Amino acid sequence: MAPEQECGFIDAACEARQAVNGWFTHLVESASKPVFTMLGSTVLATPELNSPGMARARQLWEVSRTIANTCFVLLVTAAGVMLMAGQALPGESSARELLPRLVWAFLAANLSLVAIRYAITLANGLSQAFLADGASRIDPESVFKVINGTILAGIATHGVFFDLATGTIRSIASPSWDVEILDAAAGVRLWCVNEAGRSRLHADRGGSPLPLPDIPPGVISALSLSPDASLAVIMINSAARPAELAVLDLARQEFRYLTDTRPPALHVIDPIAPELITYPARDGRGVHALLYRPDGPGPHPVLLSIHGGPESQERPIYARSGLYQHLLHQGIAILAPNFAGSTGYGTAHQKLIYRDWGGIDLDDLDHGIKYLHTLDWADPNRLAVMGVSYGGFAALSCLARLRYPWAAGVSICGPSNLLTLAKASPPTWKAFVATVLGDPDTRAEHLLERSPVTHADGINAPLFVIQGAHDPRVPQAESDQIVTRLRERGVEVRYDIYPDEGHGFTNRANELTAYEAISAFLHTHLIATTADHSEPLRVG
Repeated sequence: MAPEQECGFIDAACEARQAVNGWFTHLVESASKPVFTMLGSTVLATPELNSPGMARARQLWEVSRTIANTCFVLLVTAAGVMLMAGQALPGESSARELLPRLVWAFLAANLSLVAIRYAITLANGLSQAFLADGASRIDPESVFKVINGTILAGIATHGVFFDLATGTIRSIASPSWDVEILDAAAGVRLWCVNEAGRSRLHADRGGSPLPLPDIPPGVISALSLSPDASLAVIMINSAARPAELAVLDLARQEFRYLTDTRPPALHVIDPIAPELITYPARDGRGVHALLYRPDGPGPHPVLLSIHGGPESQERPIYARSGLYQHLLHQGIAILAPNFAGSTGYGTAHQKLIYRDWGGIDLDDLDHGIKYLHTLDWADPNRLAVMGVSYGGFAALSCLARLRYPWAAGVSICGPSNLLTLAKASPPTWKAFVATVLGDPDTRAEHLLERSPVTHADGINAPLFVIQGAHDPRVPQAESDQIVTRLRERGVEVRYDIYPDEGHGFTNRANELTAYEAISAFLHTHLIATTADHSEPLRVG
């Protein structure tokens, strides 16, 4: 039986997701605003803009993402104007008038002046590629004068209005959380804020707040207002439902889905949404986390799920193509913390882990497990840990260095030796590795001391290791080292190497196979010993 037939929580194919992207392209284009949009790494374009210039834009986009190490949103309007990290107000048709006047911008607290200078240069260069009549150029120095010591002094991403003609800047949205997406039409401004991982929408007209319909708790990755601002189209992903297109009717105060990409299982069972919790950590800090509790009184075994990065964030989305929901339906609870080093909580929190992997982050994870001991429905004697990339390193560190009765562990392309990892990184990554992980030439002893392979004798729980044979970020040698050490001691290890994969999965069939194998592995070690669930549950 194929993996997608065995587990109805996992998308069987990508057609639904592709259809969603197609809908978004159509809806954005029909709004008569941008006809070419770059959202993250996704490119949406109309045929008439598939030109050599557009190909060059895509190439420059990839360069900008690498050099600036941040995410900009670049737009080309029907008039052919390229703007940086934002969108022009409607009603403007002249590129010569538009560019000098208004720019919506994200200015992240951790965005260096060098990165801003490069981004402005990129925006100017792309503008010239598309504008025949010429356009006023953004002067980087004038930008620096108004933002240096203002926006960059903050800890979160702000939404700002920058008047290029006067050189003045004023904040539109300055919450303590990151502003992620902005749009404007017909005098209405709509923006999305990442509050502890969940997206919350805000809107105003003329500075006065506007009411918005309730939306499901989740993550909004794209939004677009209609020209008259009566409707807003959003892309929303939630823990209980995969990414969908939805529309907000601002006049009627209604929310409705436009697409339905739910796999069969979600039409049969009630999916479980996480509770957003905060548990205490060292030095008076609080760690935000998502806590998924299965139905029933328990006690339930618990999976500690550790996100990658470490500069990433656990958010209430349809995680791991439905693996979370599948495990929950089997009775396995999930704790997914945003420990020190996670994004979404300001620059200071994000940089706590710099050159301290296996330090403050592991302490936060330890406190998370202690928190589980306070829950009467959780069974801390049936505890597993899972992570991908950095999360795999953290999972191995938990098994090796935190003295709990671990029942199982899963590492997907996780580093086991920080020193060999740092030495194997490409030359172009040297500065980044030295900053975030540590310089292998000057901090070798520290990196080895923090490496799971150094403490491998502390691992006794069954381990499942998944690795891509062509991984350029975490070479196969990283997984080989820990597997060899454990097998020499007789520890149970399952080691799956995917010969056609790199860092993570690009082949959908491989991804489904891996998640199904992880589910079976965790079921065996967390559930199978109980009388009620002697066999894995199948849905769909």
